[in-house]
Amino acid sequence: MKLSWSILTLGVIAIGAVPALAASNPCEPDEIGHHSSQVLWDRWYTVTAADQPYAYYEETAEMKAGNQVEVRTQTWKKDGGKVVKESLRSTALYDKFLSPMDFRLEQGGKSLKGTYQSGKLSIPGKSTVRVPERSIGSSPFPLWLKARLPFLKKLTGNQSLKFAAVPEDDSASAFKPVEGWVRAAPPDTFAHTTGTDRVVVAFGSVKAVWWVNRDGSACQILMPSQKSTVKVVTKAEAQDFLAH
Repeated sequence: MKLSWSILTLGVIAIGAVPALAASNPCEPDEIGHHSSQVLWDRWYTVTAADQPYAYYEETAEMKAGNQVEVRTQTWKKDGGKVVKESLRSTALYDKFLSPMDFRLEQGGKSLKGTYQSGKLSIPGKSTVRVPERSIGSSPFPLWLKARLPFLKKLTGNQSLKFAAVPEDDSASAFKPVEGWVRAAPPDTFAHTTGTDRVVVAFGSVKAVWWVNRDGSACQILMPSQKSTVKVVTKAEAQDFLAH
């Protein structure tokens, strides 16, 4: 989620046949779907924190040459009474591990580029970060999860699948990998109505419930402990979100 991991710490993927969705389905704004075949999704989201408007962002996932996938986000969020903009571009190999390649973060007036190689993350001017084998970047996480959902649905009880991800949008974390786990959850009324899959995602100490669209993007994310909600909206709704 890319659903921003820094947003998550304020605080996928439909497989197979799904029921036909009504035109008013909140997970499918009318403007979605008018892109080239290389664009996996291009969606706008709003974010509340402590039940108050906090941020909105655009997330685009797109296939690139060389069997690569690129996830881009532009985020506008409240910071000390003003609205600031951040952006992130993350690239990974489109293999079964979503092996991370590099990312560029524009945050706080600074531009940082990280490069993954031989189990390490290198960022000019910063200490090299050790990255455990098969770790992923936080941005392509929904695609990583999509590939594993069939396996998750076969697990029973409270069984889960562990992972480690680099919080690519959080420079305050020094980009140190964070462990987490995922577990498929039984569909609720919202999942049935929207044709989404329901997944529990824990990242560090934060637990969230995700409802995931058929294309792999998130429809809605709830973080009850932080009274935070992320949901897909139209571009107009997103851009108006912090105006009030």
